Amino acid sequence: MRAVIYTRVSTREQAENSSLASQERDCQAYAQRHGWHVVQVYQDAGKSGRNADRPAFMQLRADAARKPRCFDVVLVWKLDRCARNTSLQLRVVDEFHALGIQLISITEPIEMDTAAGRFNLTMLGAGAELYSRLTGERVARARRAAAESGKLPGPVPTGYQRNEHGVLVPSADAEHQRMLFTLYATGLYSFSTIADAMNQRGARVWNTQQGRYVPYTKDNVASMLRNQIYIGKVSYKGQNYVGQHEALIDQKTWDAVQALLDRRGQKRGWTPVSQGRGLLSEILYCEQCGSRMWQHYKRTTNVVYYECSQRRYNQCPMAMVRNDVIDQHMIAVLDALAFPSDWKRDILRVAQQQWAARQQPEPEAPNIEAELAALKRLFLNDHIRADEYEQRKSALLAQAQAPRQKPAASFNMEQALDLLESISWTFKQKGALAEKRVALQSLIAAVWGTKKGIVAYQPREPFLELVASLQQSRLVSRVGIEPTTSGLKVRCSTTELPAQRVRV
Repeated sequence: MRAVIYTRVSTREQAENSSLASQERDCQAYAQRHGWHVVQVYQDAGKSGRNADRPAFMQLRADAARKPRCFDVVLVWKLDRCARNTSLQLRVVDEFHALGIQLISITEPIEMDTAAGRFNLTMLGAGAELYSRLTGERVARARRAAAESGKLPGPVPTGYQRNEHGVLVPSADAEHQRMLFTLYATGLYSFSTIADAMNQRGARVWNTQQGRYVPYTKDNVASMLRNQIYIGKVSYKGQNYVGQHEALIDQKTWDAVQALLDRRGQKRGWTPVSQGRGLLSEILYCEQCGSRMWQHYKRTTNVVYYECSQRRYNQCPMAMVRNDVIDQHMIAVLDALAFPSDWKRDILRVAQQQWAARQQPEPEAPNIEAELAALKRLFLNDHIRADEYEQRKSALLAQAQAPRQKPAASFNMEQALDLLESISWTFKQKGALAEKRVALQSLIAAVWGTKKGIVAYQPREPFLELVASLQQSRLVSRVGIEPTTSGLKVRCSTTELPAQRVRV
């Protein structure tokens, strides 16, 4: 059998202390004992397990959905490496099961196909989530206590370093930060010109998330000019405390800079806004670099724009996109999926055929003899007790005798077709934007856009088969479908094409 390994740690310190290597080593040994071939290792360093927004984890799930299937087993050191969130953990297990892929924790022998195993899985997930939340609460208390005592609880800002007592002291680049404030206070420099001046002097900023030095940009300059750490204060959760560290900037320069920032900010009229003001909030991605796009509100024109998250770091040339324009384009794309009700039978038939064709043959039976031999070696080497040996042996023998079933589809395609039939009508009616956004996200997993509009979107299961059925039957002439590593990506034309639908 072909196996892949997924490893994760929450902090960069753990990654540097070989925790990832230890997880991989144990999983490699487990695969070798069972005679499995490891084809790939996925690693997430410094990523929380509370959510699924992890590069390697997302790639693992995308590769799992590829057809033909490229692996049969996913090995993890513990289930909390996949998720420290009960609902996410159960969702991932169900997702792999539906694809005919086994998820195995090498330190937690659980039969996930049985009622008792499912119960144990839920309890383990709840325990991992409880541990994560308790840890978060302890960290929050410790950080607040540090802030109240005048110590910075977060990453060290540029211009400082910590001494042996944990107190900030000026570092070698403190002079660069003083120059930054002095230049801006003159009123002759913008964020961008200051960034250029600092970069020309060879100055760099430490980026904690990336773990390396990066150039000055207009965005990190703007953030530094608002950071009260430079006048001897410590902030935590909106509260300011007197710090133990030395101020790099005097109060007069600080006040002058803040007054200038306020005046220029009112003139410029840009304000970041929380996600939720647009139809595509949380699912819109930049077509050029693949990064998330966030919203900004321009007060002077009362218009909301989407901006690529990498554009502010000068890493992406993608122009900003008007919220209302791209939202209307999304509605037009949904319009192109409309169809008469008397076509439903043909669409459903083709979609079900495509679903059946994408399914793999029945998964290979596990190598019970190899697992029994490995279990016996553990017992003979005194790694497990006699009662545990007999219990696990009985479970393996029962597994060998149990009939293996193919995974069932985890959705109702007829209900999905009903939703697809009504989606265009839903968006034309008056109603709360939040409700329409929820409906859209039940249909679409991701949208890719440019300044011209939407160029691609990714349907969720089972809409993937339904949209493919529409295309195969030539019922929709404005969309085309191309294969990707994560299923089907529907390409939407940004030019006018004939809207006539031809039934085959």
